[in-house]
This record gives sequence, C-alpha cells and structure tokens, in this order.
Amino acid sequence: TSAINAEYGDAVICGEGTAFEAGTSSSEYEVSCDSSSVTEANSGLLSCTSCPVCHLLCTTEFNIPEDNAIQAISFSSVNKGATVTVTKEEITCKDGHIMSLSAADSYTFTCGAKGTFECAGDCPICEGTCTWPDETGDLLYRYALEDLERDDTVVIPGVNHVEAYCADETQVLVGPRYMSCTGLNNNTLYYDTTGYPDNQTDTTCQTNLTVCGAPVAEGVTLSKTGNVLLGDEYTMSCNQGWMFDLDLRESWPDSTFVVTCVAPAVNESTEAEGIINDNLYSPPCYKGCDEVEGFTGTLAPSPTTAGSAPYTTGQDVTFSCPTDYHLAIASEKVQQCSDSGTITVPECVEDNDEEEVGQGQCAVVGLGLLSLCLAMWL
Repeated sequence: TSAINAEYGDAVICGEGTAFEAGTSSSEYEVSCDSSSVTEANSGLLSCTSCPVCHLLCTTEFNIPEDNAIQAISFSSVNKGATVTVTKEEITCKDGHIMSLSAADSYTFTCGAKGTFECAGDCPICEGTCTWPDETGDLLYRYALEDLERDDTVVIPGVNHVEAYCADETQVLVGPRYMSCTGLNNNTLYYDTTGYPDNQTDTTCQTNLTVCGAPVAEGVTLSKTGNVLLGDEYTMSCNQGWMFDLDLRESWPDSTFVVTCVAPAVNESTEAEGIINDNLYSPPCYKGCDEVEGFTGTLAPSPTTAGSAPYTTGQDVTFSCPTDYHLAIASEKVQQCSDSGTITVPECVEDNDEEEVGQGQCAVVGLGLLSLCLAMWL
C-alpha cells in the first residue's frame, strides 16, 4: 500500500461543464493504492479520504414557479454554491408580460447542487399588463408618478400607480382616485375602493365642492386612498416595522391618527370651481424599534420620545440588571435594533454566587468533606 498527495486543479481535473464547489480551497488530499489482494500488475484499488467532488456548473437553467411568466435570465456561468446578481434589465418576460413598477432593481441567485439557479431571496416576477380605460367621459388617466410617462399601448403592473383626474380643470374628483394593475383582477385596471361604503365607490367629477386628497407619508397605511368630501376623515396607521413617535402616541394610544378634511388655508379658486386640498397634515411614521417592555433593569440610551422611533435601525442598546441581579448570558449585554424592528431582551437572574461556589467545591472534594459542603450550603 502506498499513498500520493495532490492538490485540486493539479492531479484532479473536472470534466466539461463541471467544477469544484465555490470557495473550495487548493488543499491536499490523500489517494491510497491497495494491491494486497491482487496478483496482476496495475490492478490495485485506488481509494481516497475526503475525495474532491466535481459539481455541475450553473449556466442558464433556473428554478422559477410555473405561474411566473419569466422567459429567460442572462446569467454568468458559476460553480455550485456561488451567487450571481442580475439586474431587472437582464430578465426577459414572455409576450404580454412585464416586471412590476415596484420590482427590485436586482435579484440574487445561488447555484444549486443540480446545476440549477435558485432564488437566494425574493424571486423576480413577470406579470401581465393592462390596457388604459377609454377616455370618453369626464375622467382621464395617468401614472401617479410625475416622472413616469404614459405609454398608450399598455399599463405597467403595479399597485395604486395609476391616477384618475378630471378633464375639466374647474372640477374636482370625488371618490376613489388610484387604480392598480395586478393579476388579482385578470389584469384589468381597478380602483382602490378600500374604506368607502358600498354606495360611495363611484368616481365622479363635480363642481362647487371642497375635497381633500389622501395625505402622503412613508410607512403609512390609510383607511382610504381616494378623495373625500369636506368634513370626512382619513384614519392613518403605521406599517409593520414603522411607528409614530412616543409623544404622538400619548394623544393617540391606539396607534392610529385621524385626519379631517378641511379647506385649504389659501383658496385661489372662484366660487364656480371645485377646491381640492392636497396638503393635509400627516404625522410621520418612523422605521426602527419600539421601546423595550418587560425588562426590570436600565437601558442606555433611553428611548427617544419625539422625531424618531424610540430606537433607530442599527442602534446599540445596553442592558443593565438591577441590584442583586446579573445577566444570565453576559455577552448579551449589548443588543441592536434589527432591520425587522426588534430588539432581543436578555434575561436577568438573581445573584447566587456563594451557593454556586459551595456546590463547586463539593464536586471537587467529594464525599470525604460532606459535612463541610453542608455547612457551605447552610
């Protein structure tokens, strides 16, 4: 029996379309030749420990759900375990489909064991497009984003990204204002009627009225997104991971805020024109972590009460136990406000050092000093 040493990429060469796993270092492995049970020349048996493995390369194959309308993705060839990032522009959709307006700019894939790319996070999605409604009445339609120009052929998929408005500028829009294009309605534009009574879901253009547009603020959910009449209300709440500051929550303890439609402070319209107030006050929602509850010790710093979440994302929080207590795990003294809006709260346990020392000595000295151990415990 004899042995030889070799390195990856030296004595071992992977076949076409295969390669070592990503991150495999150039390390030695041992190959043994056992000829103890054979008599013919060159008929020994080679064996190895921790043998190198050649895996299929990932090139173009990807694992995407069947209901996703992706046609192709422009990948670079990588080894198993490697990741590759592709931009939105490198993804081709099937005819009649396109990526949503809210789609991420890039997506990350990992090369799997069978030479197939797998989504490392959210998968890209190609969705069906919509057509613009007929503009034969009082209403016209455009994208809500000013920098997005309308293409008269199709509507890009998205949520509340199309806005209805009045063709006559002296009129104001009453009712639902924003529209979506998703597969939920067979790729036909539909109004966001959330929060409106069943008998008030029609969108109309009227004169001699004062209406308000929905307040706009990051991280906010509204009871309705369309226009409301003078005196009507919007109820605001913060999305998950977002929150009002502590000072505002003293006035609105249920974590919601009510905004009433009022006339604009400056009115330059004539009596015959409709008036729209698109500048209603909306309290900001802040991303971060809420104040810590259930911890009996002290925290540093103390939570911020105004103009911010109590703790901002990434902020360190130091926990100190009360007198006669200590942290169960000392390394958990400093915690961080996570991206998901949570802070891990460590546990404080009562000091019990003498008892722990006495028990430890008993374990060492054994039964011969049993009376001494009992004295320590007492």
